Amino acid sequence: EAAFQGRFRWTKQARDLHGDHFPRRSRIFQMWDSGNREDRFFETDVIDLNRKNGKKHLTFGHGILACLGRELARMQIHTVFKEFLTRTNNLALNGEAPFIASMFARTLLELPIKFDKIA
Repeated sequence: EAAFQGRFRWTKQARDLHGDHFPRRSRIFQMWDSGNREDRFFETDVIDLNRKNGKKHLTFGHGILACLGRELARMQIHTVFKEFLTRTNNLALNGEAPFIASMFARTLLELPIKFDKIA
């Protein structure tokens, strides 16, 4: 899930997209979370850390609009998860994980987890 959900854009020219027509200068809202759940590209709602197309997700943008810090963020995420998972067992959710409702940002209020520390 991307923390930043999307943004408004204007179409530069008329476009037909998946059966819908967007005239030139149409205001659209790009929703990365929706794109990250596009079942033509991803197996949805499945966590697979070895997925072949894992870097194709839209969390850090795409193309010329890609986040400049995405490789640093990926490296940090990889390091944190690797260290955490090598030092723990039996990781599981331990309650609800509520979010603040917003169409622009997905802010996790808390993530209650339980795990066993490896001695």
